[in-house]
This record gives sequence, structure tokens and C-alpha cells, in this order.
Amino acid sequence: MPKFVFMPPQDDLKREFAARLSDTLPEYDVHSPETDEDAIRVIKDADAAMG
Repeated sequence: MPKFVFMPPQDDLKREFAARLSDTLPEYDVHSPETDEDAIRVIKDADAAMG
């Protein structure tokens, strides 16, 4: 399962896009970490990131 991370800081546009991406591509594991610490944890094995 491909993993995609939207890097912080999060805003309404990123949250909406992440939700739409998850709905459209359920085979993707989409993450929207709120803090840099959370981002560091989830990006380690990510296939792609934005932000």
C-alpha cells in the first residue's frame, strides 16, 4: 500500500485534499500529521510527501 504524507503545518485545504485522496484512492495510506514530531515518525517509510 503506497504511503503519502501531507507535511505540517496542516490547514483546511490540506485536510480536505487528504480526505478526498483517501476517498478516491482507498489503496493509499494517507497521513496528515499535525506536528513535526508526528511527521518525522510517519515519513520514514513514506512513498511520497507534500509540503
